[in-house]
Amino acid sequence: MIYRILLVVLLFVGCAQDRVERPEPFMSSQQMTNFLVDLALLNALTGYAKDHFVSIDSLYAYHGIDSLSFAKNNTYYVSKPKEYTQIFELVKEKLTAFEENDSLNIEKPLLVKE
Repeated sequence: MIYRILLVVLLFVGCAQDRVERPEPFMSSQQMTNFLVDLALLNALTGYAKDHFVSIDSLYAYHGIDSLSFAKNNTYYVSKPKEYTQIFELVKEKLTAFEENDSLNIEKPLLVKE
């Protein structure tokens, strides 16, 4: 009986701890959202404008981070699935708003040729 109680206590203590420490420099969820929106736009740009290459390093510089900082922050947020899901929901909302407010009215290319 004492072993069962000890096992339950150890499970609660083990699950309550953060598995990944908060990185330095830390990107807030808003900063992470903004970075991921810009990253999605940069990736979309490469599909449309092959002549106008924009380096991902310029994106890191714009946000004041480097690739290692992003990787550490991404790992931190991945370890917190609820927060990470909220971040991606905000990214989706912002990208949808960009698409709805698109004033160029360019016909979108078909992904599958008929």
